[in-house]
Amino acid sequence: MSDVKFSGRMTNFSKISFNTDDAARIKTALDQLLGDNPENKGALVVIDSSVRQDIGFLLQTLRQYGLQVCAVLDGMLAEQAMVKNLPILPREGKLPKVKANTVAAPTVGMVVHELVRSGARVQANGDLLLLNGCNPSTEVIAGGNLSIWGSAQGRLIAGTEGDTAAVVVCQQFNAELVAIAGTYIVAEDFPTGMLGHAVKVYLNAAGSIEFMRLG
Repeated sequence: MSDVKFSGRMTNFSKISFNTDDAARIKTALDQLLGDNPENKGALVVIDSSVRQDIGFLLQTLRQYGLQVCAVLDGMLAEQAMVKNLPILPREGKLPKVKANTVAAPTVGMVVHELVRSGARVQANGDLLLLNGCNPSTEVIAGGNLSIWGSAQGRLIAGTEGDTAAVVVCQQFNAELVAIAGTYIVAEDFPTGMLGHAVKVYLNAAGSIEFMRLG
């Protein structure tokens, strides 16, 4: 088994798995896989590990190769990821959900007036409103509802406090990933006809992500 293995290229990010905690072996494997290829700069990755190890070392090392860690798969690295406020994605694509029969309307908690620029992360414990949108490669995280005026790009995450009634509402939807209360969907799986339009995203009564065109 390889010490480091890439798998399953998605539309916006790849998964990188670590099967050793030996720093020298990891760096050797990354040198062989990536080298100094400039095309890797800024590439988004989700990391996984079959062994316990220092997530700080992995983050620092991957940055040296130009990679940007956007999330961690639930498992060996989950506790450390929580400390570093990294999103934790379920291995099976979604977590079991309590059925929600109603969808809460967005309310305002934290308001961000500036455009969220590429590479930045904004996080609110409750509801979050962005008045000027967010650029690609951003991450906006709300414990409750997430509302975005302007272009909504990057990774949009709502309901991190377990609120299955949380919604994501965007004036111009161009996201890379949307997650609500642990259930997520990537751009390649978005329904057709949503990009570039006003959209609401929510969990239906079965706990699956639904999209609704608003205009």
